[in-house]
Amino acid sequence: MSAPSICSSFILGSPPGELTEVINDIKTLTSDDEPGLINRLKPAIQKYNEEQLVCVKLPGASQHVVISSHNRLPDGRYYDTHSKTAFQFDHLTSTASHAQSYTHDSAAHSALITSLNAALSRHFAEHYPPSTSSGFLVCTSAVDDEATIAIILSTTKSSPSNFLSARWRSSFLYSPASKTLRGSIQISVHYYEDGNVALTTVKSVPDTALESAGAEAIVGKIAAIEKQYQEQVNRTFVSMNEQGFKALRRQLPVTRQKVEWEKATDAYRVRESVFGTSASSPQFPLALRESLKRLKTARSERGAGPGLVNWARRWLDSLLRDQDADLAIKTVVKAIICGLA
Repeated sequence: MSAPSICSSFILGSPPGELTEVINDIKTLTSDDEPGLINRLKPAIQKYNEEQLVCVKLPGASQHVVISSHNRLPDGRYYDTHSKTAFQFDHLTSTASHAQSYTHDSAAHSALITSLNAALSRHFAEHYPPSTSSGFLVCTSAVDDEATIAIILSTTKSSPSNFLSARWRSSFLYSPASKTLRGSIQISVHYYEDGNVALTTVKSVPDTALESAGAEAIVGKIAAIEKQYQEQVNRTFVSMNEQGFKALRRQLPVTRQKVEWEKATDAYRVRESVFGTSASSPQFPLALRESLKRLKTARSERGAGPGLVNWARRWLDSLLRDQDADLAIKTVVKAIICGLA
């Protein structure tokens, strides 16, 4: 594969809100071999921005507008029916400029588009976070030789300090002739703290007949579909945590036997009485070494009597029968017997 095709796949696979970082990485990796590569990637960058429904602020405006193939004009500009503005958009820098007053030639559905903009404004203010890059779009779109109205909702949250970026995209097409609504909802999440985890989900919405052709009924149906899908995603996460991830954990055997705490307590008492320190003390390993050293010194000075050896062997036999006894105790007793014998 050529460098442009490989880099184009990188562009189209960029996580939400991270296109600039991907472009900068491509510049760093290919600047010497392909100095003009970025300009050759403009079609892929434009496709990414339109498919991802990127939102941008117009100069001097407070609200975001959506970039999509539905509201692209033949001269390459984009328009927004809510603000009645046409503007240029630089796909490399993700900035809008040269905003001008514009009214699209959609007289057949202009009243419905105006009503949908008003209804979507209320829906957007209630359900979409205002602090993120969010926007909606209502415009005519020619699909399958049938005049339809595109209804787009998009929101992006990018938090590099928390190693997180995410995007929600709702794309619907409403047919005034058949009073049907169809579309899709897409969720993309990227989490990259000490790892790289990506979530991509798509929900297709088949043709759905509406009882009313009014804007409130259309937006109400969209709100119900979004709510249903969000609840479905939440249930999937709960099920994944309680069942899927739980099944990956190593299961311990269930014996239904009570823990014999007396044996464990006796083992701790033996250690403390013999070595003069608690097993939880950081000096415990040192106590083992010092005890063995003292026994070896006693053997070299006075000789090891059979009574001491027999006592050590009896102690070892009792420890070997005791499954709860500490391995360090068993090891040191074996060493003591070997040292005394």
